[in-house]
Amino acid sequence: MWHASVSRPGWSYEKLKPIALRQLRSVGDAHLGEWEEWTGRALHIRRRLTAEEQGSLDMLDIRNSPEYGVRRAAIAPYLPVELADWQE
Repeated sequence: MWHASVSRPGWSYEKLKPIALRQLRSVGDAHLGEWEEWTGRALHIRRRLTAEEQGSLDMLDIRNSPEYGVRRAAIAPYLPVELADWQE
């Protein structure tokens, strides 16, 4: 998945959206799936990979696996306090 995040104090969703889309213009395929998240401060756009970009990558959902626990523990010190005990 491709992900573009843009933010500038005082800027609106409408002003930030073209900037985020410009960052994604040559990657992914919005027709396969594209999601926007507006936090009131930042705009995040996520887009699925094209078949060519995915190639022969083996995708694996690691949530609730031992690998997930190891990765989660590695980033936990950098999470905001309200997410420190978060589990999927």
